[in-house]
Amino acid sequence: MKTTLIYSCLILCFLSCKKKEPIQPLPTTASKEVFEVLNTQNSNLPSNKVNDILMHQSEVWIATEEGLCRIENNIWTVYNVSNSPLPSQNINVVKVDANNHVWIGTDLGLVKFDRVNWSIFNTSNSDLPTNKIRSIAIDVDDVIWIGTFTNGGVIKYDGTNWQVFTPQNSGLPNNSIGAISTTSQGLLWIGTGGGLTSFNGANWITFNQTNSGLPNNNVYAIATEDNNILWVGTNGGLSKFENNIWQTYNTTNSDLPSNLVRPIIVVENGVKWIGTQNKGLVKYDGINWEIFDIENSNISGNIITSIAIDNSGKKWIATQQNGISIVE
Repeated sequence: MKTTLIYSCLILCFLSCKKKEPIQPLPTTASKEVFEVLNTQNSNLPSNKVNDILMHQSEVWIATEEGLCRIENNIWTVYNVSNSPLPSQNINVVKVDANNHVWIGTDLGLVKFDRVNWSIFNTSNSDLPTNKIRSIAIDVDDVIWIGTFTNGGVIKYDGTNWQVFTPQNSGLPNNSIGAISTTSQGLLWIGTGGGLTSFNGANWITFNQTNSGLPNNNVYAIATEDNNILWVGTNGGLSKFENNIWQTYNTTNSDLPSNLVRPIIVVENGVKWIGTQNKGLVKYDGINWEIFDIENSNISGNIITSIAIDNSGKKWIATQQNGISIVE
């Protein structure tokens, strides 16, 4: 009862706050970085269309439109429909749980790979409402949360039971899921076509253009900084949510090159690496903006789909059509 009361108070605080801090445009720094490029011609990458990259311990997992790659100690392994039980060549997302099991989202269902056996979940043999899996998150209890493209909402899978959340049976505002992220406190953040939603297992809060400073209801990326700052990628720019205050960076009030913000990662010292849908990669340290595109650098493409950082600190940048670019 006490927890519910506290959470209700937070809802009132969040929804009543629409304050935006003013932002002054800052100069853009010209690119001086050199990228190493991986593609189908110079590596074992099966496709230049890369959807997701995941770093797990010493492994690199790469989701492409022609299969799933694993790299460890410079050894490549490619899984596809010809050499594995994968139901589809098109891999949208990959995650690894606490038991070292690999979870794979495809256009033809969800796959679990325990490093020996493959398990395929789809609308025919499970409670999945759709086979088109866009995003996966794994919470502190090792529960799998699944986001779908258009009509499936969010699915919770604890290894035994399936639970489907839609606008009809929950506080989820929209069935189209652009991103899912979990925090160390067990809070779930969901980017939808109807705004940004949080879920603590009992209560739902949705932030949208009407009740908050969120600049656009289409949310495609969520990143957490220091467990209390949220960075949100939308079709209306990059938003920071801290202490109940929204601050939005866009092409008008900052040097962000595009309002179509996709992947976001936060690295040491609070530096943000931001991918855009059409204008390349952005590095933002809180003061300076640095833009990497095909005109001012040797980055392989301007459409950024995923960003990951490896154990040596290198950033791996996935592009929609031009392979992977790697930078220190």
